Amino acid sequence: MKRIFLFFLLCLFSSCGTLEETSSASLNLQVNKIFSAPHSYGTASHYKLILSADDLEETHFNFTGESETLLLQNVAFGKNRKLFLQAFNKKEQVIYEAVKENINIEAEKRNVIELLLESVPVFTNPSSSRAVYNTHLQFQVFSKPGEEVVIEKIDEDGEQLLLDVSQSSLLLQFSANTGLATFSPELLPAGKYHFQVRNVNNGKKSSLVLTILNGTRTQGAAFITTGFSTKHTQRMGKVTW
Repeated sequence: MKRIFLFFLLCLFSSCGTLEETSSASLNLQVNKIFSAPHSYGTASHYKLILSADDLEETHFNFTGESETLLLQNVAFGKNRKLFLQAFNKKEQVIYEAVKENINIEAEKRNVIELLLESVPVFTNPSSSRAVYNTHLQFQVFSKPGEEVVIEKIDEDGEQLLLDVSQSSLLLQFSANTGLATFSPELLPAGKYHFQVRNVNNGKKSSLVLTILNGTRTQGAAFITTGFSTKHTQRMGKVTW
């Protein structure tokens, strides 16, 4: 598998707070190539790396998705380090994550560490800032194609799997090219809901809080069917959009 190589140069501070020029560590971090789609939801625009341990404060590093080499200074090394890497899309949503714990970073040595970025599914519409009629509700989700992904409704009774009524399936069907899938749930009563989209394979998920309005009470448009002549034109009722 082709890898993206990110090179981190870590410099050690001594306990009295002065820099020891002879004591430094380099961390060669190898990350698997991720699926990238040609739209703002499916492209990793920047990354955040968090280095943490019991004996030091969290250190955050930010870099763009195009960076293959990055030099980071004034970061303590030692034993039992934890690395947490997140990839963000252009909408500031986390679409990939990697975690590795119990890492020993040695001074004056190149430390090679592999991180496996795993897909995090995200809602691409609607957003938490808007209300949606239940007659118009359709979720769109981005994820790495080939992953098993479900949508759940969360309430005081726990998590409830939703069924895609258009596909009669619990699993979303993702495009191999765009990584996008649509999901049409059954008609839900008006109210405020907490939804989550979850990757069944790795357990990673993201959530959405949405207000749903009753669209069945809105005025429907007249539905007309036309035959071979105006004599056969009939009024068939009303459809609510």
